[in-house]
Amino acid sequence: MASLCFVFLTRNKFREPLLNPSPRLSHNETTSLNDRLEGMVMPKGQGPLYTVMKQSLQVLALVIVGVAGLALFWSTSSESPAPAPVSQIQGAPIDAPAPATTSTPKPGAFGIKQAPTDPAARAALAAEAPTPKVKAGYTPVTFNELSSFSYETDKDGKLLPTSVIPKAISKLDKSAVALSGFLVPIEFQEDKVSSLILVRNQLLCCYGEEPKLNEWVFVSVDPPVEAVTDVPVTLYGTFYATPDIEEDQVISLYRMEATEMERMDS
Repeated sequence: MASLCFVFLTRNKFREPLLNPSPRLSHNETTSLNDRLEGMVMPKGQGPLYTVMKQSLQVLALVIVGVAGLALFWSTSSESPAPAPVSQIQGAPIDAPAPATTSTPKPGAFGIKQAPTDPAARAALAAEAPTPKVKAGYTPVTFNELSSFSYETDKDGKLLPTSVIPKAISKLDKSAVALSGFLVPIEFQEDKVSSLILVRNQLLCCYGEEPKLNEWVFVSVDPPVEAVTDVPVTLYGTFYATPDIEEDQVISLYRMEATEMERMDS
């Protein structure tokens, strides 16, 4: 998966005036300054010398105002923003080794195949797993028996009134059985399967066709077993034939606690 990296550049401006500008002088302040300077040097109306002094003081006042204006201009025009920091973007070294990957299989790793359209090929995939071999202490059961009756729900997942479990199936509840079918891994412990769904044929396990409620069994396995998905298997354990209902919806009909698994190609 590709990842996206966002680089945010923060820019701070530090402004420091080159010199402290003097306050601007208004026209009235300049006139008042002239009058004060004139009063400090010589009274008004005393001949040519007075005229010369008056002109000199006026020039001095204008010089003071000009210097103040230039100082303020320099302090504002000389401000320049600090350069933005350069952010170096560096990727991984070209010769860096690829990250290690784990080989532990996941439930979704087996994928869904495209179901064939040829009738003969579909018939081969729709064939059920063979009947389990006889083993002491276990009743052999097939999906042909488990799905021999109608067990349907409405669109909200509620059981239809006609959905009734036959007595022959109800008798299997909480009994030790040997059940054959095709394995769909659900949960793993390391590289072993700890929970799975067992279905009646390969179309339901590997080609995405949805099974009916009585065509699959949810199985927990202890100890976990090998993920065998290409051949039928037989599971041995305690079988439950009562519906699991939550909020009036059927979650599952059959469940099993298995303790052993055998491949049916050996």
